[in-house]
Amino acid sequence: MAWLRIAVVVALPWITYHAWVNDWETEKRVIEYSETVAAPDMKPSTLAGPSSSPYRALRTKGISLWHVAVTLPWVELSFRSFCGLYGWMSIQADPLVYYVFGALYAALLAILVVPALQGAAPGARSLLVGVLVCAALVGGQSIYRSWVFDFQPQGRYLFPILPMLFFYWWHCESPSLRVPALVVGVLLGALGLFSFAVVALPSLV
Repeated sequence: MAWLRIAVVVALPWITYHAWVNDWETEKRVIEYSETVAAPDMKPSTLAGPSSSPYRALRTKGISLWHVAVTLPWVELSFRSFCGLYGWMSIQADPLVYYVFGALYAALLAILVVPALQGAAPGARSLLVGVLVCAALVGGQSIYRSWVFDFQPQGRYLFPILPMLFFYWWHCESPSLRVPALVVGVLLGALGLFSFAVVALPSLV
């Protein structure tokens, strides 16, 4: 359980200090401060009212999680911002760029799954299942926050999935798949640079 001890050593001092600074009533202090400085439609006391921001506290307003996941563009915006949305998430590339991103990520995931299916490394399947479960939890916390607090389908909330995949590949990589994985990785990086150079820079300068 070394990972648990590391997590405690890293997180506990900050959590304790943060609580101590706020006299052990952090949540109350946050609400009080929000009531003081927030715009009228963003104050905690107005979240469920008709004057509040339409995309805040959706659960409180009676919106279902299914509606957030399926009807609202949470999946689409999360993926696009994961790949590259700019400005206030209003500057985006041509839809074809995101389709190419999707195809490349699908190819990369397929390459990562092969060692587990072939049983090339001991424990590969168990590690893959663990990674997929943790990745699902990362996606779950992101959509949960969009539902409960504020609708923010931002891809940066999904970034922790990437080191999970790297960790899995480090333990379970197949020598025969190193070149395909490298090619797909380079293409993803090149497409990201292309998107930033062609879409973001001209729009932001």
